[in-house]
Amino acid sequence: MPQLAELAAKGVVVVGMHPSGTPADDVAKVVADRKLGYPTLVSAGVGRETVGGYPVALFPYCVAVDAKGNVAAHGTLHEIRLMVGKGTLTLSKP
Repeated sequence: MPQLAELAAKGVVVVGMHPSGTPADDVAKVVADRKLGYPTLVSAGVGRETVGGYPVALFPYCVAVDAKGNVAAHGTLHEIRLMVGKGTLTLSKP
């Protein structure tokens, strides 16, 4: 979560999404305690294997959306950060 907060502080729009079944009160407590600074939701989907329709094997799982609203990439936070570092994915303010 600190890496997501760091990206949010740099102007990247970050939205946290927890798997369905995660107690909303638990999510709200973490958001408040850690002062995340970005909206965090609970998926309305069924099961813990997907979040927002994406296959999730490891958290945080990320979906990078470009300025036009298209999914530019998805994967683990580590994978997304590698793409940004290599210049194959550019995260910018809309």
